[in-house]
Amino acid sequence: MFKEIFNEIITITNHDYAGCVDKEGWDRPDKYLNKIELLEKENTLDDMTFSQLVNEYLLDFNDKHIYFTVNQEYTSHNKTCGFRVKWYDDALYVITNIEEKSLKIGDKIISIDGKTIKETSESEEKILRGSIKERQQWETLLNYAKSIEYVNGQNEIKTFTLEKYDIQKTEAIFENYLMEENIYYIKISNLTEQQKVENLLKGSIEDIKKNKNLIVDLRGNGGGNATLLSPLEPIMFAVGEKPNTELQPRLFNCTERNADLFLKICNQVRHLEVDSNTKKMLDFAENIFKHNTGKGFVEVDFSQILETLQKDFKGTSKPEKVIILMDEYTASAAESFIEVCAESSKVTTVGRSTMGINDYSDLVMMEWENKYALSYPISKLKSQSTYHSTFGTGIKPDIYIKWTPEFVLKDKDIEKALELIQQKVNS
Repeated sequence: MFKEIFNEIITITNHDYAGCVDKEGWDRPDKYLNKIELLEKENTLDDMTFSQLVNEYLLDFNDKHIYFTVNQEYTSHNKTCGFRVKWYDDALYVITNIEEKSLKIGDKIISIDGKTIKETSESEEKILRGSIKERQQWETLLNYAKSIEYVNGQNEIKTFTLEKYDIQKTEAIFENYLMEENIYYIKISNLTEQQKVENLLKGSIEDIKKNKNLIVDLRGNGGGNATLLSPLEPIMFAVGEKPNTELQPRLFNCTERNADLFLKICNQVRHLEVDSNTKKMLDFAENIFKHNTGKGFVEVDFSQILETLQKDFKGTSKPEKVIILMDEYTASAAESFIEVCAESSKVTTVGRSTMGINDYSDLVMMEWENKYALSYPISKLKSQSTYHSTFGTGIKPDIYIKWTPEFVLKDKDIEKALELIQQKVNS
């Protein structure tokens, strides 16, 4: 069973995936196929090991938009070390300890399995998803590790054997409230939980329009359905302004598999309560795939549909000032929203550069036995000579706030946002 699934994954990455032509020869399928065959013969291949192997294979494509899941939970593992970290000055600082209570928030990890953080950072760039230290993702590596050396709050150096825990699902944060007089705050953790996003915006749009200042917190927002934020877009622009970014031409890989999977998504969305703009985009997308099934890469011109969507676009007088908070975990659809809103005279972006993964976009999901699934993008920029301007490096903020251990005690991003608002009040 595992071998058959992996063989189909190879077919998808080499035929249906949006990067199949650009990245031809990047993968090493035989290496992983041989491992799978051996483990199956030994009857030692389980879901955890299989998901590890598949996600390790997918790393060769250097695309954070392609990943393998089991039971809808992201897994390059199905166990966790129980904490998360952030890099600073060649050490890792514990920022959450949901499962592993032995470590305290703020503890400083100085080595992993006998290697310093600097050594590990340089030798494990692939699994850490890059060479830029403050953007490296340490979760997967720590989940594989056996031991760490850390400095605790009493400045004592401790050696600690890592335990493995079942992942405790944490609720995403969707909140809106008046932070201070004339300063409204909204936090949107993702764009996948449609009802929660819609409820949040329905309950806050009118309040936002009554206040002079708005803080939109998109830190950690990994994306989802970009149209969910369409009710918020006019508020981000002043009266007389509207988005003027021209979408770069994209090529959609209209293979039979991709057309079938994409049209299934459209059908599922139609059964939900969606706004008029989403319906127009659905009609547009469905038409593309229905007329181009089996044709491979097809160029799609978005100018006409954008003109239709923006025909009645009207900016607002309030809020007068908008601060968007973002970081290296802000990705995909959330990045697209920020890219559009950054054109507004109202908007200032604060934090750290976004993830930068929109070079290959528009994800579909191939499932097996209602248990295993491969998510992968089916569109790419037309230009093959250059990547999307934000690919890998992300959208840079207007005001960069370097992450430091001080964040463990206070939110420096929020502090800067409030400072900027106060500057405007006093100016």
